Amino acid sequence: MSFAPGKLILSGEHAVVYGFPAIAMPLSLGVTTTIHLTQSRSTCDIAPQGSMLWKAIKTVVPENGMDISIQSNLPMGKGLGSSAALSVSLCREVARIQGHHLPLPTLLSQAMQMEKVFHGTPSGLDHTVSALEQSILFHKGATGLEWEPIDMPSLPILIVDSQQTGSTKALVAQVASHAHTPKTSRVLQQIGTLTQKISRALQQHQTNQLGQMFTENHLYLKEIGVSTPILDNIVQQAITWGAEGAKLSGSGGGGVVMVIGKNLDLLAQKFRTIGYDTYIVSPYQKTLNSTV
Repeated sequence: MSFAPGKLILSGEHAVVYGFPAIAMPLSLGVTTTIHLTQSRSTCDIAPQGSMLWKAIKTVVPENGMDISIQSNLPMGKGLGSSAALSVSLCREVARIQGHHLPLPTLLSQAMQMEKVFHGTPSGLDHTVSALEQSILFHKGATGLEWEPIDMPSLPILIVDSQQTGSTKALVAQVASHAHTPKTSRVLQQIGTLTQKISRALQQHQTNQLGQMFTENHLYLKEIGVSTPILDNIVQQAITWGAEGAKLSGSGGGGVVMVIGKNLDLLAQKFRTIGYDTYIVSPYQKTLNSTV
């Protein structure tokens, strides 16, 4: 079996589109794929023939000979990189069952082909973070995604599912419609500057100011119009209940809020009592081999 982690955007959403940096972290949640060899047509337990998932799987799986089982503890469609984790996990498992090593460039290329089936023109961030199993500071360079590693501290994070779903494509277009205005240009610059400060704090394992910076980041995202009243309420409620900080993660319009602080188990319980799904995650600890 082969595992690949999901991902969480810690800072830099939307500003990254305009050349500013962003930070992404692989999650302790992810997708595990198991393949058994068979004499019949290849099948997958969660992908009916003809489905989009099966179409993606077929980009790396032969027509015959593989019985595929996929298990995930990663919420789907919440901006946590579920399709990328599935893609990386499957590509690794196909290589494992065929008995050969999969170099990183090949893994990234194969996973990208699957991601194109899911998303059309993906940025490449999600499957890169999943394959690297490494927190990164990244930006859009002249030749594509450019990144440098971040040595993450141990940082438990509470994820609260807003139960709303936003369209990344629509929200990026919405910001683009006013990105040229002085106000939005200023806010995007502020997000970029703040992301660099957060990156330095993480690299130095100085976490005492992270909560305040994450909340500041959320306020900037609210200012450019990608938050929602429900996301804002979750952030405010978390802080009222004693969190050190909170922000939306991802493109906005719904999705999840990330919360840091002490007593995350208690905060999770409180959010569950008012109807939200919650997950406590941490940075994925890279192993020598994610195939077991």
